Amino acid sequence: MRRRGSTIWIALLVGAGCGEEDAESADPLPTTPIAALLQLPVGFPEPQIPERNPLTAEKIELGRHLFYDTRLSGNETQSCGSCHFQELAFADGLIAPTGSTGQVHTRNSQGLSNAAYNANLTWANPLLDTIEQQILCPLFGETPVELGAAGNED
Repeated sequence: MRRRGSTIWIALLVGAGCGEEDAESADPLPTTPIAALLQLPVGFPEPQIPERNPLTAEKIELGRHLFYDTRLSGNETQSCGSCHFQELAFADGLIAPTGSTGQVHTRNSQGLSNAAYNANLTWANPLLDTIEQQILCPLFGETPVELGAAGNED
């Protein structure tokens, strides 16, 4: 049986101990490849994954590493994880965060929990609807400077 720290899984495990069913029937494994990769509980909706960019375990692992890699910022001081804290739903809890160059932002760090279900991926531009488009803003954007990698696009 798979166990995770999420509230959903805790509720399933507690519920399994309270009923007359055995634990295996109360906590079945995901039934599709995407649900298995994302470790979604049975019945939880799958996010729409573009066919042109299929999800793989390797991409998930790469994403985890890149999210916390400070080498992606212009001065190697910040990563995405510097402003998007897992314990705060991948936000920062601040009214106005500071980018890698010290510039204070006008918007807070958008929470990223369940971002795979969002139609838009930024506060400011509803036209950015793919992760490939969105990542260019924090990496290379200059108003405000987030990761400050502008000029290092190559």
